[in-house]
Amino acid sequence: MSTICPHCGAPVIPPGLNLPPLKRIILDAVRGHPGISAEELRGLVWAHDPAGGPEDRKVLHVHIHQLNRLLHPLGIRVRGSRTGGYRVLSIEGDNA
Repeated sequence: MSTICPHCGAPVIPPGLNLPPLKRIILDAVRGHPGISAEELRGLVWAHDPAGGPEDRKVLHVHIHQLNRLLHPLGIRVRGSRTGGYRVLSIEGDNA
């Protein structure tokens, strides 16, 4: 489904993909920092929030779940692991 970059092996995000602003920040942060931890991602996503973002840590996971629903038709998802942090992956290449 998704096109893979021959240089870095990451899925190519189609140009002009229209996402809500917070989902776009999450996607861009994960693309720009493959392997980013949840805590680092929270820091980037809510960097401009004087309160540091939501207190409930699960809010990030909810946004990623919603983002994945938007990316699914493109064959792409944001996936995290306990050891490797978050990455943008092709759905067909993601067996985890």
